[in-house]
Amino acid sequence: MPEIPTRDLSNKKLKLAFWITSHRLQLRKMFVIFLVLLSAYFYLYIFVKLILLFGIQAQPHVNAMSQLTRNYLNYSVLNESFKAQELQFSGVEVLLGAQGKKNLAVLVKNPNKNFYAEMVDYEFYSGEEVIAVGSTYVYPDSEKYIVALGQESALARDIRLAITAIKWTRTSPEFFIKTAESRRLVASGERVRNIANTSYTNSSFTLTNQSIFSYWNVDTYVYLFNGSKLVSVGYTNIEKLGPLERREVEYNFLIPFSGTPRIEVVADINVLDSDNYMELPSGSGDPK
Repeated sequence: MPEIPTRDLSNKKLKLAFWITSHRLQLRKMFVIFLVLLSAYFYLYIFVKLILLFGIQAQPHVNAMSQLTRNYLNYSVLNESFKAQELQFSGVEVLLGAQGKKNLAVLVKNPNKNFYAEMVDYEFYSGEEVIAVGSTYVYPDSEKYIVALGQESALARDIRLAITAIKWTRTSPEFFIKTAESRRLVASGERVRNIANTSYTNSSFTLTNQSIFSYWNVDTYVYLFNGSKLVSVGYTNIEKLGPLERREVEYNFLIPFSGTPRIEVVADINVLDSDNYMELPSGSGDPK
């Protein structure tokens, strides 16, 4: 018989091989039991985690998710920021006028930066009687006087201004361009002097149109001050004022005056009213 090749085996290796061979079934059972226990452990671990996730720990996660879809906007505050604030008015000032009559003036301020009062309808009351009505406008972040000239001197003590309607409009790029041009109606050379042996005060100034527009009429108010105190107000109209054109203007306040007089001139023209612009002659370019 041919010899079977063998390797040198120690007694320990032979004993180990014999033990494994004789206990093969027991070792297989033990390995299967180990796998079953390991699988049971993993299933138990997953089961416990699911209970914690969907049971005990579920509510905090639900609360956190609900916060993501919650609306944190305060619409009442937001809506207020998109609304125009109310105009601010001073009290009615009763000023000296010509021939013993009175002029009324109220300083109005528009605190809004993005809204202008396109139309402000108003009424002056003397007691319960309406003595003057009118309409004006107020640009954003600016102030102006509302005036009523030539009122009878016998006025009640209760003189007040009532606003009957206001139309607000949000500003636009065109608005800022045109209002910037309106500020180029510049008064210069203001002078005030009392005429000797007369009962009136003479004022004069130069109004220059430094803008690119031509205007049919420029409503011009002359405010007479004694220091910082408003004493009287006058009105004159300047017609057909073209670009770079200047006008020498004199206005006489038919009142006696003493003190340190000065005047402020306000060219009041609504640049958003297309009727205020003169059209250029044919061939001179686009109108306005």
